[in-house]
Amino acid sequence: CIAKSKGVRSSVNKIRKEVEILKHEIDFLLNSVDDLQAEADVLIGLEGELNEIATTQGKNVDEIIELVNENEVVLDQMKGNLRQTFVAAVAKIVIRSDKDGDMKISAKELPLLALRLQILIEPYGINLDTNKFEAMIEEDNDISHV
Repeated sequence: CIAKSKGVRSSVNKIRKEVEILKHEIDFLLNSVDDLQAEADVLIGLEGELNEIATTQGKNVDEIIELVNENEVVLDQMKGNLRQTFVAAVAKIVIRSDKDGDMKISAKELPLLALRLQILIEPYGINLDTNKFEAMIEEDNDISHV
């Protein structure tokens, strides 16, 4: 009986030690769960902030794309207007250079026309080859050819 009670007592002591070990492991696991929960809360907050940034930037990107597209339309209109203005200025110079009103550029009128055109296009970084221009006008001196 004594042997049985020593065996039972030994078993109970082993079980008590196991219970103590399990209690420590449970405490460790509970602390780990608390730590992980705190980290999860931080990550959830960061995720919300990142979503907010992504949403804000997405809207900004869409707005920028829309503004760029609108800018392209405006630039195309400006180019068209500039072209029309330039053509009108050239036509005005050609007509003003036809001093005798015969709708032809004479050899006498040609140097002044070339100079006026050169002055008009120079600010745009364009150089007029006066020799070629004068040769072109001498071939066909009608103002519609200019």
